[in-house]
Amino acid sequence: SSVVTEDAGYIGRVKIYNTGLKEDPIPGEKRGKGAQYLNSSYWLSALSIFVAKNIPILKSYLSFAFKQQQSKNNGDFLFLINQSNILFMRAENEGLITQDSRDYFLMASFLALCASEVDNYPYNRLSNEERAAAKLRLYKIFEDEIVNDENNNNNNNSELKLNSWIKQEDFGKYWSEPSRMDLIPPVAIERLGIHNELCAIKWESNAEHWKKRRIFGFKKNLEYKETF
Repeated sequence: SSVVTEDAGYIGRVKIYNTGLKEDPIPGEKRGKGAQYLNSSYWLSALSIFVAKNIPILKSYLSFAFKQQQSKNNGDFLFLINQSNILFMRAENEGLITQDSRDYFLMASFLALCASEVDNYPYNRLSNEERAAAKLRLYKIFEDEIVNDENNNNNNNSELKLNSWIKQEDFGKYWSEPSRMDLIPPVAIERLGIHNELCAIKWESNAEHWKKRRIFGFKKNLEYKETF
């Protein structure tokens, strides 16, 4: 199927992988709108470093989510999105100005991406079989991380990796903290990018105010998904 298709029923007459945005039933009714272009490099960078530092906790989350999906249809999605929402509200309550609040926000972001990776919402670029494989990969890649920890007989393996990391003095300005971009759910990131592109089409140059208030749109999306 074509990547981009024309459809007069959608904003900009555009759909991407058969996904598009429609006008609000009452113009201006929706809140949380923002011109969102590409996924933020600042956010992705911070998230990948956060993941590298918190692998044992993330493994615990996904291990429990896997058990939930075995006992209840869509149970892993419901667990992950609810936990994400709770942690996001903690971050919001602290105003995103403390280190704890930033950690809550990054954990909420990661869990929301995991929820998007395992959900049952249609995404026409991938077949049902490909979506199932992506979901399995998410659980498998963290299961492999658990095996690596056990093989090293070290419960603080992530700390060990940090301590043995490349030295800043050896790499100068090219040094960075340990990061695990490879553990960020790829299908979820791809879907987020499409959402951002569609928002840019919808709001064009009229969303400067809402772009600065994007955080509230994120919160609204979490609360909406929680109901399903």
